[in-house]
Amino acid sequence: MKIKSIKAVTADFLRPDKSDDTVSKESRPSWNDRPVANPMTRYPRYAKSRPSWTPNWENFGCLIEAEDGNWGFAIANHGKPVATIIDE
Repeated sequence: MKIKSIKAVTADFLRPDKSDDTVSKESRPSWNDRPVANPMTRYPRYAKSRPSWTPNWENFGCLIEAEDGNWGFAIANHGKPVATIIDE
């Protein structure tokens, strides 16, 4: 099986509304929203949580199509910088 095409596609992934009673509640905050050991921890302004210093890039996906018609889709991270590499 050979790859026919790879392209980045716009995707708007819906996140559950945490105020909705049908959505299960977290037992504790995500590690991503809590203090973690990383190079930015030494700066008080950024030590509180990772989202305070990470970029907020748009969501996108990666669509891969094979010559035989099979295809796959992957959620991709890091926004435009990675989408540009995929499309080149």
